[in-house]
Amino acid sequence: MKIKVFDTIYDSEVQPVMVILNDKDKENIGNMSSNATKYCGYPSGSDRNKIFAWMQSELSYREIKMDEKKLWDFMEEFVTVFTEQLKSDDKRWGNTWLERTRAGQEERTEKSFNDYFDQYENAGVPVPWMKIIGNAYICWVRENHPELFEE
Repeated sequence: MKIKVFDTIYDSEVQPVMVILNDKDKENIGNMSSNATKYCGYPSGSDRNKIFAWMQSELSYREIKMDEKKLWDFMEEFVTVFTEQLKSDDKRWGNTWLERTRAGQEERTEKSFNDYFDQYENAGVPVPWMKIIGNAYICWVRENHPELFEE
């Protein structure tokens, strides 16, 4: 048995592979022609012609997805990177973010952002997007969880 994930084919002769089927998959496979050799599951709303071309290896997965990419498609990767940044920040700073309340956070955040862009404009330092997102996240937590600051 072989399976194709994105553009990589895995062969069960080389390594273990597993296909996890739901009831609809089992029904669909049971209804396949005896000479059919491929079964593909794909997100609803996908262009079927592109999917069939991908199944025939005429298109790469990237070519299929280029016009279908949504911003939320990057969330899993983003959350992983952001979580690692928060863990790193926690080792360095601990819970010092709790020492300041919501009051004045807009001004403090604007100053931080301006400092980052000054460093970019004057010294070519790359904009630290994860720090910017981290600052925004702290502001969001402060606004949405005031109980953290109640005595």
